[in-house]
Amino acid sequence: MRPLVFLAACLLGIGLCRGQPADELQAVQRADLDWTIAWEALNAASVNVVNSSATTLKIEQPAGAIYSGEGVRLVSLKAWSVEVPARGSATVKVPIAALTWRSLTVPKAFVWTDQKEPRIEPLLAYLAKRPDVSSVAAQLAVLCFTEDIGFASWQQFLAAQRAARGEGTAPPPTDIVAAIEVLEILRELAPKQPFVLATDGELKLRALRNPWCRAKAVELYGLTAPGAPALAPELSTLLHARTGDNCPICRPSGPPPDNGF
Repeated sequence: MRPLVFLAACLLGIGLCRGQPADELQAVQRADLDWTIAWEALNAASVNVVNSSATTLKIEQPAGAIYSGEGVRLVSLKAWSVEVPARGSATVKVPIAALTWRSLTVPKAFVWTDQKEPRIEPLLAYLAKRPDVSSVAAQLAVLCFTEDIGFASWQQFLAAQRAARGEGTAPPPTDIVAAIEVLEILRELAPKQPFVLATDGELKLRALRNPWCRAKAVELYGLTAPGAPALAPELSTLLHARTGDNCPICRPSGPPPDNGF
């Protein structure tokens, strides 16, 4: 099994070296590395490498590598490198995204494949220049390019993944913020492509009621000219009338959480 992993690794552009990138033959012939790839968090994989040789090795991988496990495919969103000491090990956290919203389970282990997903290459190039894009937004953007996903299917995917990790299934307000962030990305990368998310009525309604992204949503949906004063906030966002209102008492306080990259 180990040589097959190395073959897949070299096909993906993995370099194994002491100073200069190794060629494919060197990568395939190495039999002294053991790999463990786990889908550790919703938007991150853990790659652990054990080096049984007497040489410190540097491992490099570009963005776009695809990991597969039990029918679930993940794609790495960021290039990474790690040095593995002689007779030691190293672990790297890799930002990832699922390639289908139907990834409703969490496989225990993954392996590298030689597959590529050309539909997301413009997105990967964009993310390389924009580390401020949230990891949740990056996941949704991938699903828009691979499956043209709508808001309801995306929420189903998130609920299943969060439940599998014991994180609860209620969508936080930051999900709506991330979706509006994705609409901006789609407009920049594929302005002529008719994405389902761009005309999703549920997302539009939720975004216009979300105080964290309402001003941007008003502009994106063409409800006011760019640069014009934002519409007055709804009364329900200012006054508490009942439990669960989008008011200062019920909605979460503080800024959105860090993107995790």
